[in-house]
Amino acid sequence: MMKEPDSLYKYGIEVFGNEEKFIAWLEIKNIALGGKKPKEMLDTNLNIELVKDELIRIEYGIFA
Repeated sequence: MMKEPDSLYKYGIEVFGNEEKFIAWLEIKNIALGGKKPKEMLDTNLNIELVKDELIRIEYGIFA
């Protein structure tokens, strides 16, 4: 189970293919995250897991 922001960061770069795209995604409000920017949710393990779950959906093409 991924809990640390460093692991999430590495995973995000892997999902998006490069650091710039992942950082841009972190800055965009996300409906699936309650309208918050993903970077705003890196404060607790639970929120990090929610962001990770969204990255998994992106990786597998599940956008609904």
